[in-house]
Amino acid sequence: MLRIAGTLSVKYSLSSGIIRYFLELCEKAFDFAIMNGFDWSDIRPITPREQTRAARYVSRYKINNIIQYEPYGRELRLFVQNFGEICSSIHNNPNSTLGEPEPNHFSTDYFKLDSASNKILLAGVYWAILQERESSKDKDSMPVEFYDYHLNHIYCPYFGISYRKKHKIELSSTLVMDLLSGDDQKAKQAAISFLNKLKPSQQGSLFGGEYSDD
Repeated sequence: MLRIAGTLSVKYSLSSGIIRYFLELCEKAFDFAIMNGFDWSDIRPITPREQTRAARYVSRYKINNIIQYEPYGRELRLFVQNFGEICSSIHNNPNSTLGEPEPNHFSTDYFKLDSASNKILLAGVYWAILQERESSKDKDSMPVEFYDYHLNHIYCPYFGISYRKKHKIELSSTLVMDLLSGDDQKAKQAAISFLNKLKPSQQGSLFGGEYSDD
């Protein structure tokens, strides 16, 4: 089990700098501590287990809340679910070695996306479901139309992946469009197909360095 515990700076990082998320993480940690006998008259540290349970609770709630972000809530909810499962499957693959990178964000050629996918991706950035960054690759070798997209860190505990910036997955525009399609079966099949293209040591079990689908 991935432990999510530590100083306030850890909670701030997990919240992606969104104060509301930070406060919810703190509040829920105290809720779990109180259920375990925490008393303000005899203050004790909140345990790593209580903090981890709080992070997982808030993360699950935020994942389920994505559907409410109109007008593309369904598309973004399916995208986050399937991309998160890709990262989780690679991370939890028992055949992986410690030297292999743990992916938790992706890049794509933004200008090769169709207009519908562009709008959905922009909505994801607007609602802070995704956070857009300049590509982490050498800028001299990367076209300007490539960007890195990070899941909001608050979603990471749900998938059991690190909230820290790790390695990324390079996704083709075609795959991203399938993941953003809003079609449950198409998005799921796209994720499975991506994992099937990886070499055995990188594969995980979906639904039950850098990687590329090119």
